[in-house]
Amino acid sequence: MIAESCRKLERLDLVVCDGLELGCCSSCLESTASQIVHSPIGNGFGNYEELMAYYAGPLKGLRYLRHLSLGIFLSHHMVLDRHFGDHHQDPINVDCALQSRDSDWASLEDEYATALESSNVLSQSRMAFHNPSTKTASTSKGPSFYEAQKHTTGEPSTACSACAAANHSIRQVELFASLRIAQQLPRLENIRWASWFTASVESVRRPPWVTVWISKKDDGGIKAARKPQSPIRG
Repeated sequence: MIAESCRKLERLDLVVCDGLELGCCSSCLESTASQIVHSPIGNGFGNYEELMAYYAGPLKGLRYLRHLSLGIFLSHHMVLDRHFGDHHQDPINVDCALQSRDSDWASLEDEYATALESSNVLSQSRMAFHNPSTKTASTSKGPSFYEAQKHTTGEPSTACSACAAANHSIRQVELFASLRIAQQLPRLENIRWASWFTASVESVRRPPWVTVWISKKDDGGIKAARKPQSPIRG
């Protein structure tokens, strides 16, 4: 419908994950996450290819589109659930309006453990989710994942086992997904994704965006990169 009404549109921002509450505590994050489809993969879509096909169809008619923002996470929905499980004992913010925890964390942990029991690495949706071998394994910086991960807000943490495990695979998926979209949009220059697991540990009040830059080759090839690229010849 957008493509039919605004065929010469050059910029399009679709926002979903801004509805997450990151500035209070993990309970608020979990509550707001339950109200939106922040991670479609595993929640209606089997992998990123299916998800990109869903978006690419309606967007295909936007032949002049140069800048696109899709405010969804490309991580499997179970990964953010795992983050909630890792932080279910974090203190609740004294100013938090919820003041309660309704989630069944034991059930959540069981679900994740079942998915991982056959292997130390679960390959799903072309993404690998690594299961830390032990909760007490030390990192090169000293504290274990579980000792270092405690924080009192809903913000991402590189010390969190879910965030650390998903980081590399999600960065790859962001590039692959960007290529799929760029194949349908001939003038696309960049695409932004809401990206929880590739986020900095710096304080944020909303899910940060990650930008992927698109460059086109003379022979019709397409490249996706984390930084702007010079025109490609040949």
